[in-house]
Amino acid sequence: MSVENPAELRPWAIVGGMSTGDRAAADKANVGNLAVWRIAAPADSPAAETPSGELALALFTSHETAEEYRVSHGSPVDRVMRLDEVQTLQVILAGYQQGIRYAALDPGANSARQIFVLRDVLKSAKQQMSKGS
Repeated sequence: MSVENPAELRPWAIVGGMSTGDRAAADKANVGNLAVWRIAAPADSPAAETPSGELALALFTSHETAEEYRVSHGSPVDRVMRLDEVQTLQVILAGYQQGIRYAALDPGANSARQIFVLRDVLKSAKQQMSKGS
């Protein structure tokens, strides 16, 4: 999620019903009804370098990818929606303020395309806003 590339700040997200486990995790983290994903360390990576067990905001590059995840992990009342740049930064900030430190791009059952550190995304956004002033 690069603030330099505005297209990356318009991800798709799953909001709504969510499965019981995801809802409890999202409620505990106070990020509302946004789907979250639990990071699992790959078997071949050192545990100290991988944020295993941490929650990550679940964000998607396409409606189709989000819909596939919703069907396999969500509930019938979940819906997929596209966030604009402001909504994305608001969600990232809210998650970070509540203790979530990561976002997972296109998460699946066992892996995600990429893991972003929310602090770094917010820092980059702040720098971009300062340049625009």
